Parts: sequence; C-alpha cells; structure tokens
Amino acid sequence: MTGLTPDRGGPHKLIVWLASLDEAHDDAFAARSRDMENAVAMQGHGVVVVEWPGYTDYPDAVGVAEFFNGELSASRDKMCADWERKATGVIAGINKLCARDDFDCSSGIALIGSSAGAGVAVQVSKLYPGVNALLTTQWSPLLGAGAPVFEAVTGGPYLLPPHPLALHWCGFDDTGNSPPTWSTIGDLANVPADQYPPALSTYVDKTKRLSVISADDSLFGNPTEDPAATAPVFSLQRDFSGYDCPDSQHDCTQADGSGYYVVPAGVITRVHDRTGELRGAHYSFRSAFFDIGGDSRGKSGKSQLASNGSRTRHSVRKKSSSRPRATVPRTRGMLSCAAARLIGNVGA
Repeated sequence: MTGLTPDRGGPHKLIVWLASLDEAHDDAFAARSRDMENAVAMQGHGVVVVEWPGYTDYPDAVGVAEFFNGELSASRDKMCADWERKATGVIAGINKLCARDDFDCSSGIALIGSSAGAGVAVQVSKLYPGVNALLTTQWSPLLGAGAPVFEAVTGGPYLLPPHPLALHWCGFDDTGNSPPTWSTIGDLANVPADQYPPALSTYVDKTKRLSVISADDSLFGNPTEDPAATAPVFSLQRDFSGYDCPDSQHDCTQADGSGYYVVPAGVITRVHDRTGELRGAHYSFRSAFFDIGGDSRGKSGKSQLASNGSRTRHSVRKKSSSRPRATVPRTRGMLSCAAARLIGNVGA
C-alpha cells in the first residue's frame, strides 16, 4: 500500500484506489501521484493505493475451461469465487488502514478502481458495507472482459449485448432483483433465481456511483474501436449504472456526481507504451483521465504513507516524455468536478 495524507489535521477520511491489471501498488502510485495530490488538496482526505491479490490475472480467466465445455454453472462459480477472493484481500488492507490513527472510517470510505481494478472495487463494495462513493473507469460488467474465451459460443472475439450471456454473472449488473434472462446453453438456465447474487444497487446506491469509459474501449464493448459500433458500450453502462440515457447522450452524470460518462469516439489520443507500441483506447484512456505525463510539480507538501506503514516526505520529480499524451478536451475537468462531488459524499 502506498498513498498520501494531508500534512495537518486528522484523522482523515479515506479514499482507496485500486489500479489496473498488471500494476503493482508502487507503480500505480507513481503514475497517479498528481491526481492523488489533487484529491488530497480538494477534499482533505487521505488517498492510498491498495494492491489487489493476483493483480496479474483477470478473474474470469479461471473459468475458461468450464465455459468451453459448456459447464456454465461451474464456470460461473469459479469466476465469482476469484472475484470475491481478490475483493476479500483488498478488504483486509482497508481494515488495516482504518485501524490507523491517520484515518477515520466510521462514516464510510470512497473507492476508486481502474479497468480490472474497477471490477474488484465493485466486488469490494458488495462485501464491505462502508463504501459511500464508488468511482470506476475503463470498465463495465461484460463477461470475459474482451478475452477471447467465448469464441466457442459466438464465433467472434467476445460476447456483446444483446447476447444473453454478455452481461456478467457475478452480481455486477444493476437490473433489479430479478436476474437477466440467461441463454439456454448448458445448465445455467436451470439455476434458481434466488441463487444469483443480489444486484449492485443492493450494496451501493446508484446515487453514490460514477462510471467513466471511452466509446472506443476495445475490451468493454467496442472490439474494433469502430465509431459506428458503440451501442454495446452504452448498453453496458446503462445496466451497470441504473440510469437510462440514450446512446446519443454521452453525459449521463447527475447533479450529485453519480451516473456515467462515455467519452465520445475519437477523443482519446492513442499513446505509445514503454516498449514503443501504439496502444488502443483502453490503455490510452489512463493517460488522459489520470493526467499521466511530464510536468513538474515540485514539492507536494503532503506526507507519503509507505507500504510498511511508515511516513516519509514525498515529492514528485520532474519527468520528461517525447511521447504524445492522450487528451480529453473539456471532458476531464467536468468529470473531475463530478468525481469530486461524488467523493465529497463520503461520510454523508
């Protein structure tokens, strides 16, 4: 765990940040330190990156063999168990943080997750009742998350709405108390409705959730990054959020900061990764939304919380980069305000 707290006052409200797939907590902290500093400055809360167990593996992968064999209930059980295992590990970290004198978790915490970390954050919110604000980016409740594990069923790269198996079966959806109508493939259709996990709204009210994603996201709804093929992205966000805005309305955020925002197709500038490979919208979104780039911020004036629990002075060194930065014109500022309103609800 690595994070920041204000220099003065305390105990502080807690914001827990879960990073993307393959991101260790220290790498995630380094990449997002400026946004974390902004959160500390705007809200006066502490922000800590907590590494989720098995952060190199997407949970749906554990049920691939069973899915291919048509053993859908067994596949579902394995996947959902791994999601919960990862969430339980995060909750152990949250409990350690809340036991410190630095933080006051008595009225709830805020939770932020990126990509796979967003899915883990949702599962945390199911198991940990103290989540009062949930911000997720680059994610939606799509079974398989773009991995080609469903080719045997669809003949394509992955399932998309309106296929009845596209919507994730581990309780991510917000479609009410009745589960979706599942496909008759395999034995899943015979699972009684009362065995399905409750909908997300049972755990975190939709007025305390904000989801942000690109219309070009190739992992969560638009596999070819085709501007004319964005309908599944919107469909998944509607199911996930509980708000029903038309595809023509990218901004479905509400006055209280909740809802969802689909960044229009073509807005995210593609960036190169450290190997020089030009990456797609899903990867590039992180550079745009989390302000990852090369300005200098000098001394932060904050205290760093290290993984061993000690506190050290923290500064952000000047960095340079010849790679283009992804940009979200006007969008980022608006979404930052929405996120601030949402996270400001912690303790409300």
